[in-house]
Amino acid sequence: MMPWLLFLWWVWLPIQALPKANSGLTRLEQEELAFMKSSLKREIDDATDPAHEDTSLHGQEKKIRKAYRNIARRFKRNIFDDQVKFEFQMRILNLAKEALMKGDGLGASGWAEEDEEEEDDNETRGSGRELPGTSRASDEILKNIHSWQELALEEGVRFDDPEQGYFVGHTQHAYRDAFAGNWSKFLREELAELWPAASALQYQLELEGNTTSEARAESLRLTQTARELAHDSLLHIASILHHCGGRDPGELPEFGNTTAWVDVHLNVSQGLRALFAENASLPETCAAGADREVRAALLELNLEALERLSTGDGHGRIDVLQELRHAHGAALAANTAAAGPKVMPFIARGHRFFTMPLHCPEAANQKRSALERLWEEYHFGPLVEEAYPSEYPCGLQGLSNFLDFHLGREGELLERRAEPDRSVLKALRGLLHLQQVLARPAYMSSGSHAESGLAAWREAVTDVEEAVWKGIAFPELHTAVGQLMAELAKGGFMPEVFAAMMEHPPVLAGGNTLPQGREPSDVQAPRWPRFQGMSIPGYNMKPVQRYEERALRMWGDEEIEEHWDPVRLGLSYIDLTAACDLPLQVAMCFLSAALWFWRALELLGDNCGGDGWLDLYIFEDIWAAPPASKRIAMQYSLKRAIIELVDYAANMAEHHLLPGARLAVQRIGYLLLRKMTARFGTPEDGSKVMAQLKRFFTAARVNPLWSPPLLPVADAVFIDILSGRLHSAFLEKLHESDSKHVLPSTVPEYTLYEAALLGGSDVSVTSARHEVMFALLHDTGRTWRMVESALQGAMFRQDPWGFVLGRRSDPLPLLPEFAAVRGLRIDMSTGKSSLLLARPSSNAPALFSLDDVAAVLALQDSEPLALMLDPPAQKGVGMSEFPHHPFQCASLSPSNQSGGTGRRVEEALVQAALAVQQLASGTEVAFRAPFPLRPCAQGLCRSLPKTLRDRLQQITQLRAEAWDSPSRLVLECPRIPYWQAPAGNILDVRFGDPRLEVHAGQPLRELNEEEFRKWPVTRLRAAVERVDRELGSHREAELPALEKQELVDRLLRATERGILIEDDEETGEPMVRFSRRLTHHLAEVGRAWPQLARMVPFCALRAAGLILRMQLQQMNESANAQQEDQKQASEDHAASMQRQQEEGWRSILAEVHASVLGPVDLDPAHCFGPDVTFAQCCSVGDFEANCWDGAWSAERCCGAARDGARQATPEVVASVAAQLGSVSSRRPPPDLLIPAVDAWLKHPFGRSRSGSSGETRGSSYSMALISLLSAEVRSEETIRQQVLKKLDTDLKALNLGGEGPVSLAEGSEAWLPVVPLANSGGRRALYATVALSPQLVPLEQDEVEAAREHLHKVNPGIWNDVPLEELVQRNLPKEDQTAERPVPLSPNLRALYEATALTKMLAGTLQGVAKGASA
Repeated sequence: MMPWLLFLWWVWLPIQALPKANSGLTRLEQEELAFMKSSLKREIDDATDPAHEDTSLHGQEKKIRKAYRNIARRFKRNIFDDQVKFEFQMRILNLAKEALMKGDGLGASGWAEEDEEEEDDNETRGSGRELPGTSRASDEILKNIHSWQELALEEGVRFDDPEQGYFVGHTQHAYRDAFAGNWSKFLREELAELWPAASALQYQLELEGNTTSEARAESLRLTQTARELAHDSLLHIASILHHCGGRDPGELPEFGNTTAWVDVHLNVSQGLRALFAENASLPETCAAGADREVRAALLELNLEALERLSTGDGHGRIDVLQELRHAHGAALAANTAAAGPKVMPFIARGHRFFTMPLHCPEAANQKRSALERLWEEYHFGPLVEEAYPSEYPCGLQGLSNFLDFHLGREGELLERRAEPDRSVLKALRGLLHLQQVLARPAYMSSGSHAESGLAAWREAVTDVEEAVWKGIAFPELHTAVGQLMAELAKGGFMPEVFAAMMEHPPVLAGGNTLPQGREPSDVQAPRWPRFQGMSIPGYNMKPVQRYEERALRMWGDEEIEEHWDPVRLGLSYIDLTAACDLPLQVAMCFLSAALWFWRALELLGDNCGGDGWLDLYIFEDIWAAPPASKRIAMQYSLKRAIIELVDYAANMAEHHLLPGARLAVQRIGYLLLRKMTARFGTPEDGSKVMAQLKRFFTAARVNPLWSPPLLPVADAVFIDILSGRLHSAFLEKLHESDSKHVLPSTVPEYTLYEAALLGGSDVSVTSARHEVMFALLHDTGRTWRMVESALQGAMFRQDPWGFVLGRRSDPLPLLPEFAAVRGLRIDMSTGKSSLLLARPSSNAPALFSLDDVAAVLALQDSEPLALMLDPPAQKGVGMSEFPHHPFQCASLSPSNQSGGTGRRVEEALVQAALAVQQLASGTEVAFRAPFPLRPCAQGLCRSLPKTLRDRLQQITQLRAEAWDSPSRLVLECPRIPYWQAPAGNILDVRFGDPRLEVHAGQPLRELNEEEFRKWPVTRLRAAVERVDRELGSHREAELPALEKQELVDRLLRATERGILIEDDEETGEPMVRFSRRLTHHLAEVGRAWPQLARMVPFCALRAAGLILRMQLQQMNESANAQQEDQKQASEDHAASMQRQQEEGWRSILAEVHASVLGPVDLDPAHCFGPDVTFAQCCSVGDFEANCWDGAWSAERCCGAARDGARQATPEVVASVAAQLGSVSSRRPPPDLLIPAVDAWLKHPFGRSRSGSSGETRGSSYSMALISLLSAEVRSEETIRQQVLKKLDTDLKALNLGGEGPVSLAEGSEAWLPVVPLANSGGRRALYATVALSPQLVPLEQDEVEAAREHLHKVNPGIWNDVPLEELVQRNLPKEDQTAERPVPLSPNLRALYEATALTKMLAGTLQGVAKGASA
């Protein structure tokens, strides 16, 4: 934006131009001559009385001569000290007078058209500044108008007449109710927080009550409390007066008797006058502290209280006015006595009594003389500086005397004054009244203003406002008004100014309309410039001005149908945006278009003619609709267009304009919407109008005057200049001291920061940013330390500011232990799990530790692991309130409600997101408070190779508007290849390299053969040429391509060689272009920036964690879904397996028993046969029922077994136990097995006995031995439950690594410093997201071998199989680590732990030494 120069009442263009053909004047002289003609004509018009105008030739010449003399006198007195310049201007003035004497410029054709023709001959116009244009920006809005017409017919839109009686569904009544509800809610819930100075309106609304019984009760309670406090204070004063000898106030009245309480107040005032007036005697107890100054102060306070009583409960009572007059006299006498013999009374404007030192008449006369001298010399700027500030009371008296002379005691001489004298005098009158308020707070509600305090405020502010917006006495008047209004605001008078001047809807309370605000001004499209003939050095407004004038001539004449088309006129303003240089002009173009659309809509609603243009804009698809329907459709489309244009202009003002210019845009937008919806409103419009009104309030709170005029686009720059000086003076004065009761504490700091960003202030952006950051942190209960803690984990050495230290950003010794995650194993029979981790090598650096593994695997939720950097949204301090917010907020997924993440994971994600932001935006942010900024190329980005930086090319601009959805880059891990290795009952999953991708919200298109075939030949040739340029001398010698497929093949070969292929369609999108380039070079960037490279193993760890959680979930679901009968079948199958195993062991025991007995006859009694054997009946004791009956018994048939028991020596028992134990899979301990074998060998078919006498027989000795030897056969359900328990226990025992500052921010946002685009001057920011949500992509069989070879090539070092139990033990508290490990540490891991501990100890020692050296 061009720097604004000093704007005077007259400014001449110091630009020389070529002389016009057949003319003796240069271009500069022609400009000056045209301007001088306009000055003479204005002087004539201002001095002409329409009622007594002399239209004769002699009369015209007389007026020209008089105007000539006035301007010449001003030149001599006010403008020039240089004789050469004076002679030049006098020559131009003489030429202008002669031209007017000849009749040039006095007729209908006038001087303006001649001047315009001269400009047309000499001015070279730029593109887009002529009417009509061939390519217009209005085409898009015209297309929308057509689509809205169709929508109106489809939806059956209607607009009910607001004058119609109410009925259900009446659109206008429904709108009024909707808007009233939004307005009331805003007053009660948001106004006080948005604008503390206007909070009195909320309190008054609450005091007046509401429709609900609770609100009425609260209102009554507040009113009663306020009156009780006032009455208690009055009674306390009365008791003190009585103690000092005053009169007894008498019987106290009832609380609700207002008249009686006014009488008590009068009695107290009379008693106070009697005691403390001059020559009154007081008791000793009261007289000690009541000197003359104290008496004067008491009487002044009493006078102030009576003045407020006269405008409140005592309004209209004669006795109150009489007591007020007596109190004036008493205060006057007391002040005179307190000041001694050097004071005298005087009456100022407004009939107020003051006391004045005796030297004041002389001082007042000097003030008036100074004012008169400056007035006569037309030095309006110094005149204002003399008038403000004026000391009290002498200076104010001198200013009052000056105004009395020029305006009369009642202002009767004002209308006789010509411009600009009239406006200057009114401005001085306003300055006087407002300064008197500072001296006497009740000034506006007393004296001549007692009848209407708000009217007095409105008159005083309007007096200065009219002169301000005319540009008179710039910049002195604007500085004075801004500072004076700031003093009034700090003095607590902003509620009165708000009530008198703010254009807001009526405030209804208790069925009554409160005397708050004023009616919204009428708003019409401007036709005539206000600052005709003025210019700004270095900036040419003529092209835009000519454009507007011609558009109005072509389509803006309502009297001539051929030249009347408000829709076309509105569209022409949209076309004008291409020729505008300033953001304010663009916004005013949209508002001017909306105003002309409103005029068209108004004519359609009135249906009284002037709408001959209607058929030109009816969409052809609805031509067959009835005329009434087409009219409604056009009304709806124009209404929608107005709302869209106002919303765009308002958003543009919020993000690109300074507060002064922003106020003008927001006010016009609100007034236009309010006027439009008063006739064509529907219920859904209530919130839209309220949103615009809130924008208006937000802009008004940082400006002293709230009614800037509506001007043509060419003149909008003057509003920017005038309002800018007003706003800066107002805010600088407020900023000198505490102003929390005027504005939220952060708003002044932010406004200064915003002004520095937008080029409207000389304040350093860095210091202003620091101040607003501190204010935001302080107001939200945050600290610098909280923000710094969220930035911990930086992987580079830092200087004291927090920037990367040194020319190259060497990483800190991070003590990582592994380079990659290569697989996951889960034993489905035991639930034991382990990770296959690759150790670092020469081409695969270490990136993560076992602590990182535990932290990622400990995540309980299955949602994506992501960190989002977004604009702050906290109510009251978010992006909606501060569009250029210096902070951004960080949010994590999974959230704390889902188990959270952990400090290590948070730090890794934050560092990766900031790395993407800094690389893309070209800005480096320091990691220590106050987080200064510098170009990334000066620090962090220098660690990247220069060729890589040149290829990446930071983002210089964002295509989206600042108020649209925030622009965002996403670093995502969308997929990870895998395959399963066959391993029996073990789930063995192997991972390939995870793929990281950067995109702008939508995944990048895959540039493969299928995509290349869709490209036209021209795009393919352009891509091939870029590839050849990149390859340079390394390109292969090939013949020119003749077929499209040859071009496709070349691109495919380039892709295989690792060459970046870019699409022409993407090169026009800066974010997409950067995303593809960064994705292609991400591995190379990761080698220099480990914070990005760490996301690759983190993605694989997240995939492993998801597999573990998914496997656990599937097993749980399977167990829960199993029916009871399936469980029983599983148990029966396990019992059958157990019986088969027992039978096998019985056979083994029979063989062992036979071998122990040796070669003897086992059946001498011939007891056994094919069905009953010696092994069943005599080697084991489990078949008694089948072996013995009445004829056969164990004593008869098992003699050999009894004789063999004597052979069971200890040696035999030990040998048999060893033999059986070696066969058993259970490996029973010897201390259990040997006794069981001994008992069985001695009693092979016997049973154990229990009871005191052994009468109860127990289980057989053989079965007891079998139970020790046989393996436990469990049901599938039991195994599943144990596997589930093992998996679940290990996962739950993993440690997140401590909660980080981001996840701890429950209920509030975690703030980080925002990283702005380097090329935006700090005004635009690019946000980032890191999302690790890998989808498992299975590899085909032929791809697996290639993947294995690649992994062993990348990670040729050791691959460690790390059980989850090791991670659990590692994360146990120190006091629990002494417990016995469930599984001993492997030698490799034990050595790794010891080396890691030693390295950490050495790193800590080195850091301590470094700190000591730097100190």
